[in-house]
Amino acid sequence: MMAQAMYDSLSLAEKAEFDEGTTQPAMLYLLDSNDAPSEGQRRVLVSSLSTVIREQAGAEEEVLVLEEQLEEARSRRDALSKLADKHHGALSLLRTIPPELLSQIFVHCLPPDDHYPSSRTPPLTISQVCCAWRAIALRTPRLWSTVGFILSEVSRDEIWTSLMKLWLARAGACPLGLTYTCPGIDARECTKYLVQNLSRCRRLELHLSTVVLTTDIPSVDLPLLDSLIIYANYPHHYWDQDIDAFNLSPMLRSFSLVWDNKTQRSSGSRYPIVHFVLPYSRLTELELTGLYYVASILKVLENCETLETCTIKDCETHPLLEDLESLPDVCLPSLHTFDLGAVDSTIILLRMLTLPSLRHLHVGSNGELTSPPVIALLSRSRCQLETLKLSFYKRFFRRSADFLEFARSMPSLTTLHLCCNRPDRIQFWDDATLETLTYKPAKNNSSPCLLPNLRDLNIKVRGPDDANVSAEIRLELESQPSSDVAEAFLRSRSKHWVANSGHAYATLERGYVGVYLPGGDWRFWSLSESGEVVTGHPDQANWKEYQSDSDDDA
Repeated sequence: MMAQAMYDSLSLAEKAEFDEGTTQPAMLYLLDSNDAPSEGQRRVLVSSLSTVIREQAGAEEEVLVLEEQLEEARSRRDALSKLADKHHGALSLLRTIPPELLSQIFVHCLPPDDHYPSSRTPPLTISQVCCAWRAIALRTPRLWSTVGFILSEVSRDEIWTSLMKLWLARAGACPLGLTYTCPGIDARECTKYLVQNLSRCRRLELHLSTVVLTTDIPSVDLPLLDSLIIYANYPHHYWDQDIDAFNLSPMLRSFSLVWDNKTQRSSGSRYPIVHFVLPYSRLTELELTGLYYVASILKVLENCETLETCTIKDCETHPLLEDLESLPDVCLPSLHTFDLGAVDSTIILLRMLTLPSLRHLHVGSNGELTSPPVIALLSRSRCQLETLKLSFYKRFFRRSADFLEFARSMPSLTTLHLCCNRPDRIQFWDDATLETLTYKPAKNNSSPCLLPNLRDLNIKVRGPDDANVSAEIRLELESQPSSDVAEAFLRSRSKHWVANSGHAYATLERGYVGVYLPGGDWRFWSLSESGEVVTGHPDQANWKEYQSDSDDDA
């Protein structure tokens, strides 16, 4: 278009000279081609170029003027937008909220777990909004009453001490929830200030070396302490001493002790839990994780008269140091939840305990755990078990008859999760077993099915990982259970299956049966929300949900 305009601006003589010897306007043709101009055309082009340059300069000036006007308009728009925001802010109902209510809102903005001082999280972010909010935040002690301090290897003791003093001063007289991590470094001033404030703590979590626990933490009155969590590491020769720093805590109800497994295994050391002197008789929650002697654990449990929940992980026996024949029998009358995870001496603990109030049992063992100790515990305790989650290796059930005896011992069960890892045989999980769980109309006053109250079933059998297993084991994994029997069982007990609306044994809300085949494939059957049975491979419906649950159990 510009070329056409330039051509139209030429005089008749220039057009004639330029078009000489051509059948179309030569200007348009020449500017859009690679042909060389004639001498006459060159003179016309030079004259035209000067005109183009003048008009280009004018256009540039016009663009600059318009850009300046546009920038001014944008600046004015942004200024008006900010002014409008200020007007909206001034008219906001937030400004009418009483400071007392705003203070409560700030408290609910805190992270759910223990948080560490950071300019990107409350309460520091709240105090940086404006002067008014900062004043309210500083007048709200609860905002500063829960905090964690992590001293790294490069931390400076005096800086962290100053930070702790400032932060805890803002907490006023509020009970404290403190997490303190000191990885074996020299931070005596910081630890000393922590000790000065222990009496204010309602919840206390310590990540400390045994050196600090035995030398820097004295015994003090802890009138408010309700929950105590200790992560200890770095074994030390002070282990022969009693640690009684937390014994004077009349309100203590929850105690968790975790020892650094890597350090203990590398040194070959063991730390008996009895060296922690605590008011065990008042505890309702207890968690012990690490390598402890069974005798030490039982000695502690003997004193836990009011214990309601207990978790024990990584426990082992030491035949040279423990007299297993003299282990005491322990009865915990109030314990309703018991979790034994990855415990080598699970069988010994199960044999020594009586738990009449037990409702929820979770056992994970990498040893030779079998069903008789669990059945004996339930029979001895005479408890009404509701939840059972087992993760075991090899043969927990030797045959299907073992599973039937196991199921008959707990008719009150509502949740059953079994994860069998790399068994050498899976004879317990066959069609005959599933048929005992399948609802069938009762005959001769017999029970229509086992586990009549079952609501949540998750059975996972993991076969050997090696694809080159024997043909006999492969045949078992690929044929048991059969698809027809598995589907009939799940559908007969499904709470959501329309045809089951008439019988009382249709209690199953979640059901999953899965077998891991050598080579990495799965066969599974699970219930959908409508009560239909989904079969096939793990990329189908419900798989992710059940996979997550089973992995947690394992």
